Amino acid sequence: MRYGPGVVRDRLSLDWALDDPAGKGVEAVRPIRDEIKARVRALIAEIDAQTGG
Repeated sequence: MRYGPGVVRDRLSLDWALDDPAGKGVEAVRPIRDEIKARVRALIAEIDAQTGG
């Protein structure tokens, strides 16, 4: 069975447009890291809200 974009066997797949940190210095990578951290925290909060967690 084929699934639509973003869904694979009842799992959500997100494609976050983030800068590629490859070859960048620490100062350039920190904002990328912070953005990932913020998005993960928001995703966890959203899942908790949906599941009553």
